[in-house]
Amino acid sequence: MRVLITNLYLANNSGSEVVVELLADGLRRAGHLPMVLAPTLGPQADRMRVRGHVIVDRIAALPAPPDIIHAQHVTVALSALAAFPETPAVFACHSGNYEVEAPRLHPQIRRWIAVDDLCRDRCLSRGVPPDRLSVIPNAVDLDRFSRRAPLSAKPRRALLLTKNEGHADAIRAACAAHDVELVALGPAFGRVDHQIERELPNHDLVFATARMALEAAAVGCAVVVCDARGFAGLLTAE
Repeated sequence: MRVLITNLYLANNSGSEVVVELLADGLRRAGHLPMVLAPTLGPQADRMRVRGHVIVDRIAALPAPPDIIHAQHVTVALSALAAFPETPAVFACHSGNYEVEAPRLHPQIRRWIAVDDLCRDRCLSRGVPPDRLSVIPNAVDLDRFSRRAPLSAKPRRALLLTKNEGHADAIRAACAAHDVELVALGPAFGRVDHQIERELPNHDLVFATARMALEAAAVGCAVVVCDARGFAGLLTAE
């Protein structure tokens, strides 16, 4: 089956971009042909092409029409639906805030996916039928993010992963006060590591949110969930 995945970007391993790559890899392993349509491409797209993925930035460059559309991000999704008016689609909502992520009611869209309860509520508020809506939480590839050695009694190194930096000074001060070495990565600091699985095992404590927090927890780091939007405290099994 040919599956067209849409996203505004495939460049720098943001949350929805990581979902695109995981989904494309999984579809290939299952014997399907994923094709990615993203108007803005970058290093992540280049790496995926090297591994054999079909990545295009315009519909005319697709090698074949899709059998189904996995739609993310409204603007590029609507372009794909218009280009292939007979093709059924599913729509994935990854954010409860940004309008470009908001679900749309469209005759070609047969199912909707929300990645958490907040996104589910947003889908329902936009009129998505409850019986056609599924909540599928973000997942972590445990073959890629393997377990680290047991944590030390006192944290020695910390890693700050974030898209924004309104909380960075407070974290720097807290780490300095407790003699914890801090490394900062993410778009907020102009430093992005597309193989973060190599970096995480070197740190005892990680400050992060969303997928980054899940990945750090899967490795076995202690995780404090926070960013410039707020503070949720220490991530526990509960």
